[in-house]
Amino acid sequence: MIKALFSNLTESPHQLTKLRCQFLRKWASRASILQKAELEVHERMPQHVRRVMEGKRILVMEELAKEMGWPDMQLFSELREGFKLVGTFETTGIFKAGVTLANISEEELEKNTKFLRPAILGRLKNFEDAELQKELFETTMKEAMEKHWLEGPYEVEEIHRQLGDKWLPVRRFGIMQRDKLRPIDNFKESMLNLTFGCYEKVELKAMEHVLWMLVTLARYMRHFGEIKFVLCDGTLLEGHVHPAWNKVAFGMEATCVDMKSAYKQLPLNPCEYHRTVVSLWDVNNRKAACFLMRTLPFGATASVHHFLRVSSFIHAVGLHAGLCWGAYFDDFPTLCNVANRRSTQSTALGIFELLGFKYNDEKLDPFDKVASMLGVELDLREIDNGLIKVQNKPARVTEVSECLNRILDSGVIEADSLPSYLGKLQFAEAQLWGRAGRIALADLREATLHKTGAFAVTEEAKEAIEVLLERFTTGRPRELKASVPCRPHLLFTDGALEYDEFGNPSASIGGVLICRDGRVLCFGCDVPQQLMDLWQVSGRTHVIGLVELYAAVTGLHTWREIFKDDRVILFTDSWPAYDAVVKGTAGVKEWRQLLLVLEKTDESHPMHLWTARVPSTSNPADPPSRRNISDLAFLGDITIIDAECPVVNTFLRSYEMV
Repeated sequence: MIKALFSNLTESPHQLTKLRCQFLRKWASRASILQKAELEVHERMPQHVRRVMEGKRILVMEELAKEMGWPDMQLFSELREGFKLVGTFETTGIFKAGVTLANISEEELEKNTKFLRPAILGRLKNFEDAELQKELFETTMKEAMEKHWLEGPYEVEEIHRQLGDKWLPVRRFGIMQRDKLRPIDNFKESMLNLTFGCYEKVELKAMEHVLWMLVTLARYMRHFGEIKFVLCDGTLLEGHVHPAWNKVAFGMEATCVDMKSAYKQLPLNPCEYHRTVVSLWDVNNRKAACFLMRTLPFGATASVHHFLRVSSFIHAVGLHAGLCWGAYFDDFPTLCNVANRRSTQSTALGIFELLGFKYNDEKLDPFDKVASMLGVELDLREIDNGLIKVQNKPARVTEVSECLNRILDSGVIEADSLPSYLGKLQFAEAQLWGRAGRIALADLREATLHKTGAFAVTEEAKEAIEVLLERFTTGRPRELKASVPCRPHLLFTDGALEYDEFGNPSASIGGVLICRDGRVLCFGCDVPQQLMDLWQVSGRTHVIGLVELYAAVTGLHTWREIFKDDRVILFTDSWPAYDAVVKGTAGVKEWRQLLLVLEKTDESHPMHLWTARVPSTSNPADPPSRRNISDLAFLGDITIIDAECPVVNTFLRSYEMV
């Protein structure tokens, strides 16, 4: 990605187009030369794998992978053989290290089959909407008869004769998404997903990558400065923005290329056919219908892992060709300078055609300064001034708001139905500015993990959900500014809790702000007694963690006008306070209340906040937190102010320098 950015900045518009054309011509020529060998590769594939892989150029992919130094060379063997769903998969080298342990082995799954099969087949009649079930069956029939993703229908006895006594049905159900039925195969119920294990953790960063690329391009294109990019192996890329860019009007546009029927373009390994028998109730004929799966199924955990390997490879090929684009499952958000609109689109679509993957031309919008992608709307109309805006699409806002309003109106959370909304909630929340809504989302996640049925919403949870709802419905977009990097403001906070001779606690806080321009501001004050009374409940007396968090929240609130739309690093010497600010949520009521206050401050005065820990001996906020501002004399000219308490909405009188 960094190499692609470097190329887009240092090459002229004409040369960039030329390089992309050369890339496509070179590999189209290699595809022609390898055509005969490619046909031989396909001839050796299992019959059903060959049908799914028709038109895909595996040898071209392998050569490209070698040229790029792509680590996951095993991918191309699996494209030849089909992907497995059961077992622990080896490291590919393209995802972060992480361990997912299989809960049961393949042998245990086979032992359970004789109990699972009759149980799953017995549930096929359990559906609520007969019309939806009819539509689901019709859709499944089209997948078999027209698209050849499935083979069937077969009766249960026929499957027995074909596969023997070890076959495992997978119950299919349907969900409506924007008035369209999506078939889901329940591999959780069949326990097949419990057999999946791997040594990597997938991270999806499409929007982060796209926005980072936009900020980088806008920053350098506007200032035409020297470029120095350092790669992870230490390689230094040095150059200047090509002067030709100064002769064209700067502007960026975007679109999104959608991979058509993504999972269905990848083959299933024949060794999985007997445990992926798609089963559903045929309402018209009043009997079970079974289909043999031939492609990666939607609903299997392993399918996600395998598809993202393919998606990541396509993404890497595009970057290698000089595209600035991202990848989120089957969506490839693509950026272009207005001077290279045609070459960008030709290259993006040409890569799909070169490799043999199909894209959805019906969903392909022309490049525009306002583009919809990944559930958000990207606004680049002011990028020539360095301003990039992102907001959730109106349809997503409506969908999320209806879910939250239903919870607030009823006063209960339906834990069983919430998971279908939670993914959309989390993704939509990720596009919002700041931390507003984190507590509410943590509550909703907890509801799906540990609870069933309906349960009441507490007053604290209700307040958090209201903050999240307000954030969704205000319509203020997330704004990113492609400004020249500058030093951040540095905020140090600390809290102290001491006891007198009678054991009575006394709490105080301190804050030191070192502004970018060199000014030093400071406060040191007592914690209001009414807060101490609220915190010291249920036998708690040593509430130093709350005091430390209160110091951080008060410091950020007091200087919020300075921090608004600016960069600030918050330093604290308390691990619990650090952890709470970073996560944005906590399990204890009093901690949650302080974090909710911080949400509101960050909502009204959004800031670029980074939190770090500083040792107590190096924390300049330590002396004022202990009523001794004089020890800060080494910082020079200090302005002492009264802190503003965001909880009781009053100013806290600061100690004076002696």
